[in-house]
Amino acid sequence: MVFYGEVQSITYRPDYASTTEQSTDGAQEVRFNVVQAFKGVQTGPFTGTFRIDSNTRAFKLGTRVVVYAVPFEARWITGCSRTRAATTPQDPALMTELMALAACVKPESR
Repeated sequence: MVFYGEVQSITYRPDYASTTEQSTDGAQEVRFNVVQAFKGVQTGPFTGTFRIDSNTRAFKLGTRVVVYAVPFEARWITGCSRTRAATTPQDPALMTELMALAACVKPESR
């Protein structure tokens, strides 16, 4: 799944919590407004549960992001991906990459 959207709400669920500590790993249920869809999702509202650990990016409320995610065990994961904050997806190199993904064309190596 690849899209550009705005984070509208987040619910965090840690893997564990005790009286002395709370896990930094867990899941985020995130509601997005998908502004531009490129692969695997449509424009408009989208809610997904995303795995959060040391290899993935946590989402922040109100930010605009380019999301690259794959499904894994009933969650989406963004680890080792190009998911990142972006005020606009209009950067020419990014748009070329995203349009190639939307067309199922392997992007050129840089």
